[in-house]
Amino acid sequence: MLSKKPYFPNNIEAVMETTYDPVDVDIVMDNSLHLWDIPSSVAVIMRATNKKTGKIEEYSYQSMHHAKQKVHKLMMSGNYDLLLANDESISLVTAAMVTESLLAAEEEDDNEEEAM
Repeated sequence: MLSKKPYFPNNIEAVMETTYDPVDVDIVMDNSLHLWDIPSSVAVIMRATNKKTGKIEEYSYQSMHHAKQKVHKLMMSGNYDLLLANDESISLVTAAMVTESLLAAEEEDDNEEEAM
């Protein structure tokens, strides 16, 4: 039989009495945005957010090829926003961005066909 979890008292009074020195926003941003470490065995870490349900799914890939296939599959469904991280950058890709780029590509193709 499962026993009840023990009570752990909080220390809210001690936390509220603590004083903190102000920190410059630039320092915080530099320290937090540029400090991630992805193992060398991982090419891409992907977080997919379903816009309809709000459900978040995470994927990690050892090869860029397979990551690109998954990005293509999710973006073609039109229901996902993606956050992609590799050892060099963190990028947000939304369905709206993909739709705009596809429309621009179609427009270019139409213009090229008219020029011929």
